[in-house]
Amino acid sequence: MNPPETYVSQSTAGYGIAAVVAIILNTLLTVAKESYPPLLAVMKSLAHHWVVHGVVIILTFFILGYIFSRMPFARRMNGTTLAWWLTVATILAGVGLVVFFLML
Repeated sequence: MNPPETYVSQSTAGYGIAAVVAIILNTLLTVAKESYPPLLAVMKSLAHHWVVHGVVIILTFFILGYIFSRMPFARRMNGTTLAWWLTVATILAGVGLVVFFLML
């Protein structure tokens, strides 16, 4: 017996996928700024590099969430699928950061 499909709202789907992108971007930006001193210098010239980092991630989340919420896929996003994507992105990002900082 298959469980019934549980669809989430358009906003939940859009912002959920935006969270997946923001999680991955957070990891990539951390690796990039720690590996590429000119990027870190530019970020430090604007404000503390972690503040700039946070602003970039938050803006990415809100802008992409707004855009994704209006896309057709958001009308038919399954809640289980969204939870799966969020879980996988979080695990991969966490493992990626641990491995990166252990290799530093």
